[in-house]
Amino acid sequence: GHFFAGASIPFATVATGFVTYLVLLACKWVLIHRVEPGLRVPSSWFFHVWMLNSALAGQCKFLFAQYLRGSEWYNMLYRSLGATVGSDVLSMLDFGATPDYDLYDVGSNTILGVDCVLPSHSIDQAKLVHVPSRIDTFSCVRSKQTAHTLWFDANLKPSRTSHIRTHFRLAVQVVLIFWLLFSIYLCAIPAVR
Repeated sequence: GHFFAGASIPFATVATGFVTYLVLLACKWVLIHRVEPGLRVPSSWFFHVWMLNSALAGQCKFLFAQYLRGSEWYNMLYRSLGATVGSDVLSMLDFGATPDYDLYDVGSNTILGVDCVLPSHSIDQAKLVHVPSRIDTFSCVRSKQTAHTLWFDANLKPSRTSHIRTHFRLAVQVVLIFWLLFSIYLCAIPAVR
């Protein structure tokens, strides 16, 4: 059957996207928890899990989140992943391109245009740099625009991650990679027919 917001979208696609969102949520809160401003080495465990989280967010965008753009449900997706989103926000952000949810602070009565980007990470001097991204109340960011440029603060200290649960986290990461590959396979099946 086909249903979802009046569009002709296969139920299996939306269901797979919703399950991918739940896996993204679990990956975010179990493996990463809160992303804080700071420097990280790209070969670190955090970097690999962060990249997996970004890939899951991209899958979630195509399978599920893009159909919620501009609604309060879309804002709730961001809030559930740690973003601060005010009331009366019309958000058309590119869900997959914005994986650092904890660093987003969007004020009330704000319009974020189609596929605008709130950059909060960069690779600078062979380090992954995370910085906060703030959009003030009563602001408007046009479509396909970058809200601001990243800055590098020399005072940022390297972030420390706990290595207590490394083996558990690695096992969960392997399971998430298999889920990601399986969801990609499910998306490719309708294209083959």
